[in-house]
Amino acid sequence: MLFPLITTPYVTRVLTNEGYGIYSYTFTNIQYFVLIAGLGITIYGNREIAYSAGEKNKYYISRVFWEIVILKFISTLIAIILFLILLLFNVRYKLLMCVQVLNILNVAFDISWLYMGLEKFSIIVFRNTLIKLFSLALIFLFVKNQDDLLIYILIMAGSLLGGNLTLWPQLKSIVEIVPVRKLHPLRHLRASLLLFLPQVAIQFYMQINKTALGIMISPKDSGYYYSSDTIIKVLLSVVTATGTVMLPHASKAFSEGKVEQVKKMLYHSFDFVSFISIPMAFGVAAVSLKMAPWFLGRGYSAVGKVMMIESIIIVLDAWGNVIGEQYLLPIKQTRKYTNAIIMGTITNLIIFYPFIKLWGLFGAMISYCLSELAVFVYQLLIVRNSFNLGKIFYNFKKYFISGLLMFVIVFYINSILDMSFLSLSIEVLVGILCYILAILCLKPIILIMVTKYLKR
Repeated sequence: MLFPLITTPYVTRVLTNEGYGIYSYTFTNIQYFVLIAGLGITIYGNREIAYSAGEKNKYYISRVFWEIVILKFISTLIAIILFLILLLFNVRYKLLMCVQVLNILNVAFDISWLYMGLEKFSIIVFRNTLIKLFSLALIFLFVKNQDDLLIYILIMAGSLLGGNLTLWPQLKSIVEIVPVRKLHPLRHLRASLLLFLPQVAIQFYMQINKTALGIMISPKDSGYYYSSDTIIKVLLSVVTATGTVMLPHASKAFSEGKVEQVKKMLYHSFDFVSFISIPMAFGVAAVSLKMAPWFLGRGYSAVGKVMMIESIIIVLDAWGNVIGEQYLLPIKQTRKYTNAIIMGTITNLIIFYPFIKLWGLFGAMISYCLSELAVFVYQLLIVRNSFNLGKIFYNFKKYFISGLLMFVIVFYINSILDMSFLSLSIEVLVGILCYILAILCLKPIILIMVTKYLKR
């Protein structure tokens, strides 16, 4: 989380908004091939390993692991071939795109899904921390001006690949060698493709707007969009981390026939992410206008307005993550999960072009937000008969009122103070204090749960 907050303000200044925009444009384009290489296997592998862990059979876990790895290598090879075919045409920034291909290769060696499925998160955290620190040092040492864009791409893509390779030596204590004749990787293809479809849809409405901005307006606007998205996604990762943890946990519970326990998890998780995401969204909106140009550098004032629009994504994505990845996927309702994502894609397809034509950068972000709203509304329709929606949103008004009060106070303070690290710190602390005091007065259910937890 901290890595992009440290590197982004440095990189946007040394590469300039034009260079950073080109990075955003090429990185966005390579993501389509990364998506093909991934084939939905990360989520699928996480879930299948969690199911296998329920069996507590090392051989069964090993067989599933090696089959998925083989399938992933095949899909990565296909993605690289398709990318090379694309290069035969007159592609913009061909050299930079060639270096970005490391991001495709990275997919084949990413086995983090194994550790997630086994709920061994400490290994991933330790690996990520070391790799991020190493790449951070490389960026500050070797990226000095706009001419170092190629080096920056190499560091970003190469560090991911190196990080994934470090997970392999620890396999010997987790899985065993399985004879090739007993492996049937293609048996996972259909289920992976079912998860691949929503991933395609998600990436389409997340990435197509950046690509369209780069083509219809300029790579610079694509960079503005990417900068806003980077900051918002950092904050969102705090909330969606619950999904990463809960998916294997809920999958294991479902495999053991504990359906009611899975539903109970959803109620608690939804209330928890609402408690966190709503003040985050209001907080970002309150400080973004002055924070963005201060944080990213001169020439990035447009990012502040875009961040105000995108702040709602923190709440919508958090809610969608709970219903989709913490409930529908663990109980094998992949088709319903996919239909919800497709609804968002259709919404974006209909509105993104006219919105960009009318409002440019801001139209692209509004289109993205409306797409996420469509996904969440459809998910609610899917689960309306399985859950009490009144119970799900029982504390929403209390969180919303507390967050709105915090927004008004912080926005006013932000408008009268010059932006600096000290003033931003003051605004954040005041915002947290206002929110907590309001919560203590309104007394949502989460306070009772926290009190019980602290007593234990």
